[in-house]
Amino acid sequence: GNLVVQRYDFTLRMRDSVLIDCTKFIPEEKTPVKGWPVIMFCHGFGESKESEIPDALSQAQFGYYTFVYSMRGQGYSGGLSNLISTVEMYDLFQIVDFIKQDSVADSSHIAIIGASQGGIIPFMAACNGARVGMVMPDLASPEFASSWIENGSIKVTFFFTIDYDTSIVKYTDEVKKLRRWALSKENDKWDSLAYFLPKGRDYLDKVPLCKIPVLITNAWQDKYFNTTGMIKATKLLKVPFMAYFGAVNGHGADSTFAENSFLSNYDNDWEEYWLNNFEPGLVDSIKYQYASSHYPRVNNHWSFSHFNSKDWPPSNVSPLKLYFHPCGKLIDIPNKIQFDTAGFWNDLKDTSFTMQQAINTSFKGEFFNKRFSKNTLVFESDPLPYDYQLIGIPKIHLFYSSTANVCQYNIQIWELKPGLDTSFVTRINYTDRHNKPGVIKEQIVEGAPYSHIFQQGDKIRIVFTNLDTQPADSFLTTNPYVLPVLKKSYNKIYTGRSFPSFIELPIVRSITGIAQNNQTLNEFRLFQNYPNPFNSLTNIKFSINKQAHVELKVYNKRGRKVATILDNDMLAGTHNVEFNCPHKKFLGGDYFYEIRVGNTVRRMKMVLK
Repeated sequence: GNLVVQRYDFTLRMRDSVLIDCTKFIPEEKTPVKGWPVIMFCHGFGESKESEIPDALSQAQFGYYTFVYSMRGQGYSGGLSNLISTVEMYDLFQIVDFIKQDSVADSSHIAIIGASQGGIIPFMAACNGARVGMVMPDLASPEFASSWIENGSIKVTFFFTIDYDTSIVKYTDEVKKLRRWALSKENDKWDSLAYFLPKGRDYLDKVPLCKIPVLITNAWQDKYFNTTGMIKATKLLKVPFMAYFGAVNGHGADSTFAENSFLSNYDNDWEEYWLNNFEPGLVDSIKYQYASSHYPRVNNHWSFSHFNSKDWPPSNVSPLKLYFHPCGKLIDIPNKIQFDTAGFWNDLKDTSFTMQQAINTSFKGEFFNKRFSKNTLVFESDPLPYDYQLIGIPKIHLFYSSTANVCQYNIQIWELKPGLDTSFVTRINYTDRHNKPGVIKEQIVEGAPYSHIFQQGDKIRIVFTNLDTQPADSFLTTNPYVLPVLKKSYNKIYTGRSFPSFIELPIVRSITGIAQNNQTLNEFRLFQNYPNPFNSLTNIKFSINKQAHVELKVYNKRGRKVATILDNDMLAGTHNVEFNCPHKKFLGGDYFYEIRVGNTVRRMKMVLK
């Protein structure tokens, strides 16, 4: 983009007289007949319009009218933040109306883009009748408020957010109350938090009313809001949408170069289509794109492989049940012994210890350790006979009893490689705020949705703990994922035939609890095409070690199939096939070639010059 751009800084007065700090960028060229298409950028929580100005400036140089503003109570805007609510949404409505009245703006082509708070508010507005061209919410959820206090557990990121200094965010008195309730040991304070936090914030019930296209991007590993809300939203939307779940930068999630470049194309194409009527095949493209984490770990991040699906969940996913057995075993058949239990202490050594003190210590060091200690209970599977691909919501079917009226079970899922390399995958958290001490209770608890490939020969390790920390967490550092319970208790898990606790993992193509033989993974190889990048002709090489049916197809970066190169039985050996794509039929850019042998799929990227 090389257009000369003019910058305008000004304030807008909201319906309640609050002044909002705004900036707009407008190209200095001759204005198009309908005006410039508009992109609004909304900032993340505790930031300001300044964080969005570089993007707004660079997009304006490509011929857009761009707009940024600081949300109330943040940056140099007046007023008080009501913690991402309808209050902030009505500001956005007013700002959109202001832009629509600007003679140089094309009011029929307005896009709103943002992440976290900056994605939640535009999507909320879209579900409450905002008439703009499209929205692109990133790291957002229409159930974000209840996601912060999931299954009775208060996420530490909720506390981080309401604990900002007034130099970063100025809060309403209502939000200050939420902070006090989150710190309290008393059940009635928890009940107030659970009742008031979602009010005016969650909006899943409004999603069917959305009238404008939505591009969704979410991270499996989001430490703030899990992906469940957006997965539910995709089932309710009646407008064109596309959704990506996987590796997204932000909220403590891993990201990779390949997924980042996929996402930047994904976003750009969506923008081009809805703002400039470009990218004609977009609306027929596959709805869901997702990535699965797996070994090897690189720079303390997982690697990811990319997949797509017409529906959610993808087909052929069925539950693998793993039962907890004595001696820390995790087996896909129930325990035969009638009554068996295991347990762990929630070891509070000092009853006067407060949550504020724990937070001040970052849950570490001598002062903390003298007052509270972490305990764990570990279960492990045998080495896995095949690769197991987890896609969806892990659940725990828990029979439990505790000696306290509030008890917490944090369940961590790990992958354990031979040779002691263990890596954290995902988690399920449950806090019973109204427990009856000594009574056996049953609860099915859903974790956050996730996708991960557990590799053949590795073990699945399940850890129960009273303090959900993990080593080498660069985002939460020594803080736990959810605030612990500061009541001393012994928490039992029942594992016998009468009360069989188990974990349920949604696994691709599992039959009777055992994944189908994935030996084909070792029986064929797919090589990088040559030359690459290529002009119109390239060679694709693969080898198979026994006769098999082979499908070799080419997809564009949207996941639409553009060519079938092979679909027949092939003899064992190494094969070379030529792929010819004339420029009349194919646009330059990124493509993927995918080989399927049996149930195993591999894909690689190639670039057409």
